[in-house]
Amino acid sequence: YLLRAQLFLPEFNPLGKAGIVPDRMQFGLFYDHGYARDVDRVPGTTLGTRTEGTGISFTYDIRPYLAVRVDYGWQLRALPGANGRKGELGAISVTVGF
Repeated sequence: YLLRAQLFLPEFNPLGKAGIVPDRMQFGLFYDHGYARDVDRVPGTTLGTRTEGTGISFTYDIRPYLAVRVDYGWQLRALPGANGRKGELGAISVTVGF
């Protein structure tokens, strides 16, 4: 399973207020909690793994032509076999329409 909680600040329109384009910008925070389980137990491993992470999010849209989303997160719990290291990951998504 995967549970996700998100908290977004109110959106604002940096270019829209000036009447240039109908845009929207928003910042937010998120927390993820997940559990993955093997169907068949592999000898020497745990049956399942819990993971937790938190991060920041940014979205920017110029409707209907452009959508940009940037997420960056940090693991709060080290995964089995990671020797106690916690990872981090960023993702960027860009959608262009016409």
